[in-house]
Amino acid sequence: MAGHALAMIYAYRDGTEAPAPVVLTFGAVGPSSFYQEDWGLFGLDQSNEACAELFRVMARAAITPEEVADKFYLERVKSIAAAEWVNQNPVPTVAAYSTHDRVQPFCPPCGSKPL
Repeated sequence: MAGHALAMIYAYRDGTEAPAPVVLTFGAVGPSSFYQEDWGLFGLDQSNEACAELFRVMARAAITPEEVADKFYLERVKSIAAAEWVNQNPVPTVAAYSTHDRVQPFCPPCGSKPL
């Protein structure tokens, strides 16, 4: 997961200046978005306090519940959030999900539960 998250950040942020052309990212999905509402997929507490603690640890930055409430924390997590680096001409990305993955839950577009 972390490897693909890093590959996406590199591709979206630095791909155009890379020594070797970046033409595609492919991987088992790592965290690419740090929008508070997206983390409900993981069955996590989405309170401002819980998100501040989780994102603080992941970004290694001071994040308060108040910053989560007013969305200021998004600047603090930008360095680890691949979605924040997507521009008008992004590198194509293939992201693999699995219904049996115990780390990265599957969330089909229709919102139904996996079997």
